Amino acid sequence: MAKIDPKYLKGLKYRDSVRKEIVRDGRKFYEYTSRERDLTPEDVGAVAERGENIVFATYDGQKYTFKKMITAILGKKITEIKSQ
Repeated sequence: MAKIDPKYLKGLKYRDSVRKEIVRDGRKFYEYTSRERDLTPEDVGAVAERGENIVFATYDGQKYTFKKMITAILGKKITEIKSQ
């Protein structure tokens, strides 16, 4: 798991599915139901800084690229990203 500031995750969704076992006429079947929830920092698998961009990948297979957020005061970068 990689660490990322939660402000980059606002509005993003994590998508996966849940498997349910069904028995019909003595045979097993699986039914998959998709679900969606808000993305959390625990869902982020990898984070990298690429110049002015932050790139991260989530465990559901999505890749996101964002510009680093910069403060208006003194022009200091407010992002601190550390990969574990």
